[in-house]
Amino acid sequence: MLKKIPRFIRKPPYLFYLFINQHMGFFERMQVANPGQDLPHKPVFIIGAPRSGSTLLYQSLITSLDFSYLSNLHCLMFGMPWLIEKMFHPSNHFKGSQFQSRRGTVRGWNSPSECAEFWYRFFPRHPHHITRENADPHKMKVLRNAIHALTRASSKPLLIKNLHCSMRLQPLADTLPEALFIVLHRKETDTAHSILAARKNQLGSYNRWFSVEPPNIEQLKQLPPQQQALEQVRSIYQQIREDELSIGSNRFYHLQYETFCKKPRFELQDIIDFLKDHGIDINKEQALPDHFERRTKIRIDKALYDQLIQYAQKGF
Repeated sequence: MLKKIPRFIRKPPYLFYLFINQHMGFFERMQVANPGQDLPHKPVFIIGAPRSGSTLLYQSLITSLDFSYLSNLHCLMFGMPWLIEKMFHPSNHFKGSQFQSRRGTVRGWNSPSECAEFWYRFFPRHPHHITRENADPHKMKVLRNAIHALTRASSKPLLIKNLHCSMRLQPLADTLPEALFIVLHRKETDTAHSILAARKNQLGSYNRWFSVEPPNIEQLKQLPPQQQALEQVRSIYQQIREDELSIGSNRFYHLQYETFCKKPRFELQDIIDFLKDHGIDINKEQALPDHFERRTKIRIDKALYDQLIQYAQKGF
C-alpha cells in the first residue's frame, strides 16, 4: 500500500477540482436576475494587519451576532458558495466558538474561514494592493453577483474576514457600496512581534515575507526583518487610512484589540450600535467571555525582539 500518493497522480484531480470551481459562474449568475439591485443585507468586512487579532474578532462576532460567513465548508466549493449555503446553512449549525485557532485557521466544517480561493476569483494573487483603476471591471461584476447570490441564500448579513481585502478597499467599496468595514488595530510592536513569530514557525525563517503585501512591498524587502515587520504594519494602516478618506469614514468602525480583549462585551455593544446605525440589527444573545487572555511571552529570538523595540522607539 502506498504511504504517499505520487504527485503525478495527485495533481490532475486537483487541477480538475480547480477547473470545476473556476467555471461555475454560470450557475451563480442564474441565482440573481439583477445584480445591480440593492443587496438584501449589507456585508461587513473585518480588515487590518495580519496577526492583529482578527480571527478572535471574527469568531466573537459570529458567536454573538447572527451573521452568515464563509465557512470551511463553503471553501470546498469556492466557485459556488451560494449552493453550500442553500444546502447546508453552516452558520445555523455553528454552536459557538471555543476561541481557538492556529495561525488564523479554525477547525471544523462550519467554522469561519478567510477562504482565499474565493477571493482569487476576483483579484490577482499578486500584487495584493489593487486600486479601483487596476481592478478588472468584469470580475467586479462577477464579485457583486457572487455576494448577491450568497446573501440571498443565507437571508442574513454576511461577515467577511480576509485581510488581503485591506489592500482592495477601493474596488470593494465601489463594487459593494452597501459594505461596511471594521478596522482592527493592535499595538504595532505586538503585531510585528507576532508576524516575526509566524515567519519563523510557518516559513522557517525570519527573512521570509509573511501575508499581506502593502504597495511599498519592494522597498520593505530591502529592510532587516524587524524593520520589515513593523513597517508592514504601518504601511497597511496607512493605506487603510488613505482609502477611508476616499471612501467615506462613515462606513468605517475602528476597534482596538487590547480594549476588546479586556472588555469584549462592552466593545461588542459599540459594534452593535455601529451596525444598527447602518440598518443592521442582529443579535444571537450569546454572551462573550468576561475577557480574553493576551499573550505576553516573547516568542522570537530575544536579540531580534530587542532590535524591534529599539527601532519602534526611534519612530518612523
